[in-house]
Amino acid sequence: MENGKERTVIGVFVILVLLFIISGGLAYAEDVVIVCNKSVTASSLSQDDVRDIFLGRKTVWDDGQKIKFVTMKDGHAHEAFLDTFVRKTAMQFDLYWDKLVFTGRARTPKAFSTSDGIIDFIERTEGAIGYIPAAALEEDLKVIRSAEERKPNWLATLFSMAF
Repeated sequence: MENGKERTVIGVFVILVLLFIISGGLAYAEDVVIVCNKSVTASSLSQDDVRDIFLGRKTVWDDGQKIKFVTMKDGHAHEAFLDTFVRKTAMQFDLYWDKLVFTGRARTPKAFSTSDGIIDFIERTEGAIGYIPAAALEEDLKVIRSAEERKPNWLATLFSMAF
């Protein structure tokens, strides 16, 4: 009897995984754009640079200007960005920053509920960088695209949805 339950659970899991993959899953990197203040002299960033900035490891631009990064508080764009560029789930990202803040090594990153908040902050803050849904992109924003595109970590996303 128990063997039958295990098969059913495994079967349902396999079907869900296949449906997730077939349907396209979550957002790709194209759904989120990385934008910065016009004072930033960099024209592109590698995947590692993006990750290091949003994990607080890279704090100064190549020209010596201080990096001020901002994030979305939550939502589809936030999860897609973290999965694609930072290679962490939202929970892993929050725990990472909680640990840094708790140990006194960093301050909580500035986060906004809307892309308008991020856009406003980036436009008026020298050295600022953040990400927004591609649909929210405005003409006067400077876009920095990752030099190395990476698809989202489907397995991590699937497990984070399941638990």
